[in-house]
Order: sequence, then C-alpha cells, then structure tokens
Amino acid sequence: MREVYGPTPKSEPVLQILGDLKYYVDKNVRETEVRKEITKYLIKVEDDYKRINENLLKAAGAGLSMSVVIHEVEKIILEVIKVLKKENASDRAMNLVKHLSNLIDGYSEIIRKSTQTNEDIKEVIDQALTNTEFRCASHKIEIIKAYKTYQGKSKTKIARSLMIGTLMNLVDNSIYWLEKSGRKDKKIYFGISEEEEGYLTIIVSDNGTGFLLPTEEITEPFVSAKPGGIGLGLHIASEIMLAQKGKLEFPDWGDFDIPKEFKNGATIALSFKK
Repeated sequence: MREVYGPTPKSEPVLQILGDLKYYVDKNVRETEVRKEITKYLIKVEDDYKRINENLLKAAGAGLSMSVVIHEVEKIILEVIKVLKKENASDRAMNLVKHLSNLIDGYSEIIRKSTQTNEDIKEVIDQALTNTEFRCASHKIEIIKAYKTYQGKSKTKIARSLMIGTLMNLVDNSIYWLEKSGRKDKKIYFGISEEEEGYLTIIVSDNGTGFLLPTEEITEPFVSAKPGGIGLGLHIASEIMLAQKGKLEFPDWGDFDIPKEFKNGATIALSFKK
C-alpha cells in the first residue's frame, strides 16, 4: 500500500526517504524504547518539513495571485483613463487615476523578472515609498526622507525590483511594530550613507519597539516575533543582499549618523559594494 499510495521519489523525495527510514527502523531496531525514540524524531522532521513546504507554497501562491491581479488592474486603469479623457473628467479625477496608475506600475515592477542594472537608489527608495504611501498615511506614520539631501554618488548596480520589494517589506515590518508600540508620533527614517568604507548604504529606521529577538536570529528562515508570522521577510531580504554582493546588517547606535529619536527603535542597514 505504501508503494502504491505513498510519496514517490519523484513527487516527494524527502518524504519518501523518511518513509523508507521509518520502515527500516521498525524492521531492524529491536529495542522498543530506542525504536520509539528514533521514530518520534523522524515524525518531528516530517512534520517540520511539511510545515515549511506549506509556508513556501503559500508565499509562492500569493505572489502568483498578485501578478494576475495586477496584470488585470493595469488593463482596467488604461480603459478608465481613456473614458475620463473622452468625457472631460475633472482634474482631480484624472490626478487620482494617474496616481493609482503609478502605484500599480510600482507593484508591477516588483513581480517582473529582475536583473542587475545601474540604478539610482534614491529613485528606488522613492518607488518603494510611493507603493506604501497610502498605508503609511492611514497609520499616521511620518516618513523622514533624509536620503533626499544626500549629495554623493547614489547610483549602484542592483536588481531594482527586488530592492523595491525588500524596502517595502521593511516598511511593512515597521508599520506593524509601530502600531504595537502605541506611539502617537510614529516615524520611519530613510537615509543614505557612505560612513562604512567601500559601501553605499541605505539606512531604514523606525521609532518603535526595536527588535524583540536577537538580531543574529531574525534573518534565519521561519523565525518571527509576529504572532502567526511566517518569518521569511528578513531572511529573503538578507539573501537578496548577499546575491548582489551586499549585506543586510543591524548596526549599533552610533555606527551611522541618524536622529536620536530613533535610538531605541529598529534600524537596518542595506549596504552595497561601490
């Protein structure tokens, strides 16, 4: 029955190997207590594997659904713009639709295939903030755009869409923990720094709760302080930075010149090699 109905090396190679191992243990380990102990750990490995697999499939499914929805919304917005122009709609109506179009363009860019190109990271931050503008406004969060005053060279070779998605993920985390902090003056800071020699760094900081887990743990997959959180966001962000020969770090206070009001919040540095 196991051979007919169970997982096969093609459909589920990991589960099939675990099944073979459990069968071997049942057949060859004579001591009952030892057999039970080994089987217990094998069952735990199998359960953990299934949980991880399910979480990854959810994430992949959400991404696919998002791409389909955005593609359809793009077409509808183009038709709406044509109708509004034909019917001489008010400037306010046109501006709102144009803003919505720009927002959809920003999300669409995230799901397109991303290759490394020479990009202005100021523009990348702008796009990420445009994509999250209404969410931040609805939560009454002030965005401190210190990167706007940066005078140095701001172009570097990056995967643009992946970086926009990474920055949006950081904003999403900040929104959650700022709400949890109960602060009335909720703020997120974006800056650019060259203080670390050989690197161009995006600094993202908030004045919320700070990190509730050790920073050496929170880039590990499936580690999250959020109740019900999958724990993939910072792990994926870290992997994206490594793939671009950069790094994601959690700087100590004083490593970068940022306002004192962010001292007890969460600060993340995305550093790119020059």
